[in-house]
Amino acid sequence: AERARAESERARAEAKAEAEQARAEAGAESERARAEAKAEAERMKLFASAEAGRAKAEAIERENALKRSADLAKAEAARARVEALEREERAAREAAEARAEAAAAKGASDDLVNFLKQHPDLEKEVADDGCVEQRLIDFEKRCADAFFRLEQMVELRAAQSLELEKRIQAIASGEERIAGRSRGPSRVSTAKKSVIPKKAAEARKARAKAAAEKEVAAFKEEFLSAARQCFRLIDKDQGGSLSKAEIVEAVKSDQVVIKFLTTCGEENLQFLLHPPRLQKALEILDTDKSGEVDADEWEEAINRGLSKRVEQLKVEQERRERAAQRADEEFSVEFLNAARAVFRMIDADGSGTLEKAEVVDAVKNNQKVIKFLETCGNPNLQYLLVPARLEAALAELDTDRSGEVDLPEWEAAIESALKNKLEAKKKAREAAAAAAQREIAEFTAHFMEAAQRCFELIDKDDSGSLSKTEIVRAVREDRPVIDFLRNCGEENLQFLLQPKRLEKALKVLDTSQDG
Repeated sequence: AERARAESERARAEAKAEAEQARAEAGAESERARAEAKAEAERMKLFASAEAGRAKAEAIERENALKRSADLAKAEAARARVEALEREERAAREAAEARAEAAAAKGASDDLVNFLKQHPDLEKEVADDGCVEQRLIDFEKRCADAFFRLEQMVELRAAQSLELEKRIQAIASGEERIAGRSRGPSRVSTAKKSVIPKKAAEARKARAKAAAEKEVAAFKEEFLSAARQCFRLIDKDQGGSLSKAEIVEAVKSDQVVIKFLTTCGEENLQFLLHPPRLQKALEILDTDKSGEVDADEWEEAINRGLSKRVEQLKVEQERRERAAQRADEEFSVEFLNAARAVFRMIDADGSGTLEKAEVVDAVKNNQKVIKFLETCGNPNLQYLLVPARLEAALAELDTDRSGEVDLPEWEAAIESALKNKLEAKKKAREAAAAAAQREIAEFTAHFMEAAQRCFELIDKDDSGSLSKTEIVRAVREDRPVIDFLRNCGEENLQFLLQPKRLEKALKVLDTSQDG
């Protein structure tokens, strides 16, 4: 009985110990679960915050894009009106010239016919010689051709005018027009007819050409430097030529090499990144058939790629210059009209000149005047807002020392301000263009790296080509492959994710038809 009681006590003690241990383990597990849940909640909160920030940035970008589109639409409408007027004037001139030519030809022809009728004795000479008859025929042909060209011209100009009218109505349906009191001839009042003077336009063109040449030179230097670096990175043994083994290794693992080849512009160098095309690309690059690509052969390919990239850069420069010119013209119209409105606001008595008292009152009480002067771009106009400098600023503006600032003096200062504003906008555009190019280059490199990784994930047997079986398995099971194809932007690659369209997409992608 004592042994039984002892055994029972020991059993109860063991059971109690096990229960305590179980409770401790359950508590620890509960704490761990709570910690994991808290960490997951924090991660979700951070993700939601990041997603909200990205959504806000996208909304702001969309709003800015809409504003830019509206500004471009206004500029396009103004340019379309000018083009319509120029076309109509040119059509009128050409039509008048054609009518004059036709009338002259017809008149000469009629004169010759009347002359022959009045001199029957010339009929024999005409029959014998034929020169007068030939002249008559030539005159008649000229007359007919002139009338034919006139009819074609009238039809063409009518069609062009109709098309321009449609463009104007479509673009400028909501455009606002700024009207103001006329105070006689003025550079500002004629802003819509000639925004930038001829000399300024020529100077702008010269500056744009110089800037474009400088950009091309800098691009060439950077491109050739990157090409030399790429060659050195591939040439691991520093033998001065690239073997197939060195190239294969580099295009698999060296991100600098991959990034350069992706954007080099020479298709055979780009084919080095694609295993099925690598051998053929090497054969084309190896012009002396030595089995390796030496420095001269590499340089020949690089120069071909450089020429293509430079052409692309020049096209982009022309596009940017046209867009910048349109934007500057539209901005100039708005700025000069705003400047004239500010002049009228300051000129309270409508005398056509600005007295010191009027200026002092406006820069104290008129918020529109203050806002314009703060951002006008001319330091001397901005000094009108500083009491200690106002007297000196007025003296600087009053070039004829009349004691008042008249409209030509005001416009001279405004033209200086406009020049500074346009220069600032140009620098901002150049900075934005450089940033955009860097962003595009980074995105391209990242995209091509992801595409290469996707190919390798599908190519399970490392054969350098993708079979239907490998593709079907990957689009069913491999999440990175699915995500890339869904967002790649190429519809036939996206169709690989749809079983009903997969077969047809494979036929389109398999351009060599080797299966």
